[in-house]
Parts: sequence; C-alpha cells; structure tokens
Amino acid sequence: MVHTLPRTSNYLQRVEVFPVNLEKGTINVNIVFGKDWQVTERVRFVLTFDDNVTTQEYSSQSTINDNTVKLDQVVVPNPTPWSPSSPNLHTLEVRWVDETYTQTLDAITVLMTFYWSFFYVLSFYITFFFFYMLEQKGSIWSSDNWKTLGPQNKYHATDFEWRDIQMERIQSPSHDVTLLVNAGVNYIRGAHYPQDQRFLDLCDENGIMIWSETLGPKVSVENLTNPYFLKYQVQAVNEMIDSAINNPSVVLWAFYNEGPSNNPEACPGYNVSASAIRQRDTTRYVTWANNKLLQDVCLSNIGDIISFNSYPGWYEQLFNLSYVVEFWSNISYFAQLQWPGKPFLISESGASGIYEYRNTTPVEWSQMYHEQVVEAEITTMFVSPYISGMTMWQFADIKANDQDTALCGRCDYIPNSNNCSYIDINCKRPGGENHKGGVDFWRRPKRAYQVLKQLYKWWHF
Repeated sequence: MVHTLPRTSNYLQRVEVFPVNLEKGTINVNIVFGKDWQVTERVRFVLTFDDNVTTQEYSSQSTINDNTVKLDQVVVPNPTPWSPSSPNLHTLEVRWVDETYTQTLDAITVLMTFYWSFFYVLSFYITFFFFYMLEQKGSIWSSDNWKTLGPQNKYHATDFEWRDIQMERIQSPSHDVTLLVNAGVNYIRGAHYPQDQRFLDLCDENGIMIWSETLGPKVSVENLTNPYFLKYQVQAVNEMIDSAINNPSVVLWAFYNEGPSNNPEACPGYNVSASAIRQRDTTRYVTWANNKLLQDVCLSNIGDIISFNSYPGWYEQLFNLSYVVEFWSNISYFAQLQWPGKPFLISESGASGIYEYRNTTPVEWSQMYHEQVVEAEITTMFVSPYISGMTMWQFADIKANDQDTALCGRCDYIPNSNNCSYIDINCKRPGGENHKGGVDFWRRPKRAYQVLKQLYKWWHF
C-alpha cells in the first residue's frame, strides 16, 4: 500500500485479525498505527467484508497503547473456515474515518479467514490428547478429510541465488507451488528464515500449511545469554509475525534451528522467543527444529511441539533401510514417553540424490538410494501412531556455503578451486552443493519426488 499523507499525519500501518468463534463468526481486530499516540481519544473505523457485502461502523473510545486500537468480537458475515482442501479466504477493508464517517483518513485491505486447526491433520492415528490441546488452545477449526501433513521443506536458495523465491518462477506454469500441489503436499517448513509474503499468499490460496521460523541456524549458548542478541531476536520474531499474522497457511511459529537446546543455560533464551510469540499470537503453536533429540532440556516448559532433525540412513548407517524405520519408530515412541501430550514431527530428514546419477543400483548419491530412504521415512511416518507429520529436507537442490564446499577438497584439473564439479564419494557436498532436493536446481523431479507424490496421494485416503 502506498500512503500519500502530510508528514505530520498518522497512518494505518497494518491490521491483524484473530479468529475467536466460528459459529458466531467473531474475530478480534488489532489496528496498528504508524505513529504512537499518547492521548486518549475516539477513533472511528468502517469495516467492509468481502467486496462490500457488509459494512460495519466502529467507534473506539480507549487509550491507544503501543499505537494499537483493539476491536473485539467483530462479526464476520457468512464466515467460512480455511483448510487445505477448502482454502476459503475473506477480505477485510479497514477505513479510518473522521467524525462524520464520510472522509477516509487512511485504509488497508487484508486477506483473512477463520484458519483451520493444524492438528486436525496431524496423524492418521490421531489421539485424544491432540484434541484436548485443540480445545485448550481455542483455535477455530473445521472438519476435513486430510489425514497427514505430507510435507516437503521449503528451500533456502534457488539455482545459484541466495533468495527464497523468484516471482518469475512461481508465476510460470511449472512454478514451485504447482510442483508442491501436484505432489500432494499440504505442509511446508519454511527454513531457515521467514518466507516471501508472495509465497505465503500462494500457500493460502492453494491450501498449503506453513511452518514459519526466524533466521538463526547455528545459534550458540553465548548468543542466547547475550541481551544484545536477544533484543534483536525479539525484533526478528515481531517482524516475522507482522508479515504473516493474517496468513492462515501459517500454523507454526519457530526459531533457533538446531540450537543448543540440550544446555539448560540456553533455555531462558528459548523462552524469550517463545514468550515474544505468545504475547502477539495465542492461536498458533511454538516449536523449534531440534537435532539434540531426546537430550533437549528446554522443550518441556517452552515448546508445544516435538520437532526432530536427523538423517538415519544417510549420515549414519548408510544403506541400512531397516535402521531408518527403527530409528524413527523408536525415537518417536520414547519422545512421547518423555514429553506426553506433545505431538511429534520429523522436521528434517532425507538423503542426497544427484539428478544425473540414475543408476540401476542403489549406490550413494544415486537417485535410487535417495528414493529408498525417502520411501522408508514416509512409510514409517504414516504407519506410526507416534509420528504426526514430517518435512523431508528439502524441496530443491541448493548451492552450499563456502565451508561446505571446502570440505570437498580441491579439483585436480582447476588450480585453487574448491567447487569441484565431479562426484567425490568421500564428500557430503559434492560440487559444493546440497543434493537432498526432491527436484533439482532446474525443478526437474527426481525419483524421490515421484515416490513422495505416490505415497502422499495413496495414504491420503
């Protein structure tokens, strides 16, 4: 939105919508001004839903704290909930008007809905404590036939550019969202930073749920005990929520990918981010991708969801597919014993397959072995009563960082080059690239994508 206003004027910065009751069609609306007001005065708004279907007038007499006016129990006409199979969206126009209600001082239009509860799709074998959590949380949700999340990770680089999405790609017939929808995906982990707003909007429209997380892989205890770091971490949390609060596709807020959650000294830092989220939004759940697994000491009192990162069959027990099944079956069982009542997600797992490596035998780096690991993990997720969903790492192949590239060693035929184009079987980043994508750099589907698509659509029913 473009604002053409006098320099001294206030303006509407954003509008935040929180579902309250679907049967009554009520929402709470936070109207955030661009400048702080330190006085008590009456402000007037005209709210219009769904292309002038209904117009409502509100006059708020309250002290405006932190530049925000709150309108409670606003009634939405003919409310329809959002779900992966029925991604219904409403529009809400908020106009700030003068005392006569005739002159518009500023206006914002947002998409909103009664977003459907995340945990209704968590598991084919959903258990009663999941429903109890739903009731305690008070989210708006509707009945839906989706049984499992069936997700892939969102990538964090496209081709050789460090950006999370390219509009020229997603607007093309073969864009990423189409690939995701065609694979039966209904949930994506947005790693390792908040995703582009345009991508979130496409997920809203296509019924794809999103895990949204702040930038911050490789955080340390030193970071999480540093007030300066935490100050800007809270700022990052608020900026993430500012951007995505009205996107019903966002079902989880997260932070600190693979952080030091096994160290009690880090837990206050985890609580800082979790508290900042809950202060803004009580309708969604809080989690973090944890590679410390059962050694996590922060989860009990801070996190809502168990989210584990691990790569059985790839970084450990290579070629042992039975170990893949045993690992996730066992660790999800013990996680439920350790943290009863918390749903379990596989937040990262998978293997690497190079697109051009189409062997007829399942050797390392081959598409065949990549496919076998993915198949074992997805099947385990569906049949286990303890696993509620998963995100395979990752959607598309990406360029790795310089440190990963250096691990591959130097090329024999190009002096002083670390970016080797040949396949070094002793290197976990051949060519300085991460080949765990279901599709490659140019969005060509691999065998792992095809088996993922087949399993998601078969198990959906």
